[in-house]
Amino acid sequence: MPSLLLLGVPIHQVIGSVKFSNMIASFSSFYVLFKKMELTLRNVLPLIPFALLGGLCGGLLANTFTEKTMNLVSLFLLASAMLLSFIRKPAPKNDGQWKMPKKSYPALFGISVYDGMFGPGQATMLMYTFLNYGATYLQSLAYTRFQTFISCTAAFFTFFIAGNIAWDVAFYMRPDL
Repeated sequence: MPSLLLLGVPIHQVIGSVKFSNMIASFSSFYVLFKKMELTLRNVLPLIPFALLGGLCGGLLANTFTEKTMNLVSLFLLASAMLLSFIRKPAPKNDGQWKMPKKSYPALFGISVYDGMFGPGQATMLMYTFLNYGATYLQSLAYTRFQTFISCTAAFFTFFIAGNIAWDVAFYMRPDL
């Protein structure tokens, strides 16, 4: 993301294009983990409204900011995401099937808003959240990838409708090339 900004790609197009590639990447990794039985569809279904609405709200919010404002917001958010990477990961607390507690939903919604609006560091926030609520590392990874897929998909459509996708950038960021 910073490299694209330094190349002069407008920030809204950078974010929208990254949403496209992240949508594909998160779905493919979620699908692999789903097949390995790290989570069940029944357990992730409650995430959908929070991730969908959060991604949608974040995308709509980002598209209302001017480019100058979004650049300032992104600078602050990138610095915050970098600092977050230095926090020690919590240890997993279970070794079997895990069900997400309902009290985690507000945090998951907030992270989805952040993901829809910007994104870097979002996966770390989700991993920490799931680990803090007792998921194993692989369960946390699977839930993170699923939630990322849903929130990125919702946000992508807001950027697409606003005309903020740089297809020449988005196409080359695809993980399957």
